[in-house]
Amino acid sequence: MDQFSVALCSLFLLLAGLLFSEKKTRTWTRASDSCSLETGFVSADLEKNHVELLLKNGKTYAMRLSELSESDQDWIEHSITQARTLSSSSGLRPLKELS
Repeated sequence: MDQFSVALCSLFLLLAGLLFSEKKTRTWTRASDSCSLETGFVSADLEKNHVELLLKNGKTYAMRLSELSESDQDWIEHSITQARTLSSSSGLRPLKELS
């Protein structure tokens, strides 16, 4: 099996494990008024202070990362660090880097 196939299989297994082992939604809390909302996590850009959440109706909701509670911000930072560690240890690179 070539290196690309191994990397692709590894990524598939990782994603399958994440899908079946963790909840698809989480409760997020707004820092300003402690209002909570249960949504899915789509993406975050720490440098741009941006996060996208997936609402139950299937639409995405964009907001500033700093609008979320400190614990939510910590969760996002931890998740991004964990994903980067897994990505670098597998030799996979984000699609942006490949183009």
